[in-house]
Amino acid sequence: MAKIYGFTLKRIVSYPDADGITVHGNIYFNGRRVGTYTDRGDGSLFPRIDFEGTIEQRKAMEETLKASAERYFSKFPEKKQFEFYSNEQEFFNCLLSLIDDEKAYKLGLKDGYKFVFTFIKDWDKNYIGYLSEQTMKVGLERHKDKKIVDVYRSLDDFIIE
Repeated sequence: MAKIYGFTLKRIVSYPDADGITVHGNIYFNGRRVGTYTDRGDGSLFPRIDFEGTIEQRKAMEETLKASAERYFSKFPEKKQFEFYSNEQEFFNCLLSLIDDEKAYKLGLKDGYKFVFTFIKDWDKNYIGYLSEQTMKVGLERHKDKKIVDVYRSLDDFIIE
């Protein structure tokens, strides 16, 4: 399961809303449900991150999330796409993207592909699977004109510690 520094989202649902797609999921930290995430498709600008528990527990989770987001973007500055989002909001956008990539990778595994890379073309994320490292290198060379986003070689690539 895709995780970034102990955070993951489960029971993710998405549905059409007034101006786009709403995404809602449960936030888990180190295997324990700690809150909810909602990115509304109604034109509002920012996703909501709501932690559960006492005031102290919520503040502790907010601080943990803030530290994790800062750590993540200091290690992967190219992943921050929207300057108007807070690091914490953008952190969950990256986590959702990682979860989507893991789903695509698992589908590729079912079809026999062992290596997958993603690239952006015309604002769309595309996935290409390969059977071997050698054929993937040829594919990466063939697509060098595109912005290669990530290369996945195993399920361990979806856990960022």
